Amino acid sequence: MYSLCEKTDLQIQQDVKNEFQWDPSVSNSKIEVTAKDGVVTLRGRVPHYFEKCNAENVAQRVDVLKVKNNLKVTH
Repeated sequence: MYSLCEKTDLQIQQDVKNEFQWDPSVSNSKIEVTAKDGVVTLRGRVPHYFEKCNAENVAQRVDVLKVKNNLKVTH
């Protein structure tokens, strides 16, 4: 028998960044990802509101407690 260990914040941060790389709906070059106590914070700028929403959805695919979406939409 084995026990599952929780991911570290660094692992969560990297997992979210990896998800962004694989998802074409998110332009991750302007998105900063941080994680603290299982809560992911997204900062930076995206060109469209739908991309802001998509970024949050992609981050939630990773096993996180919460996503704080502080992305700004710039046209």
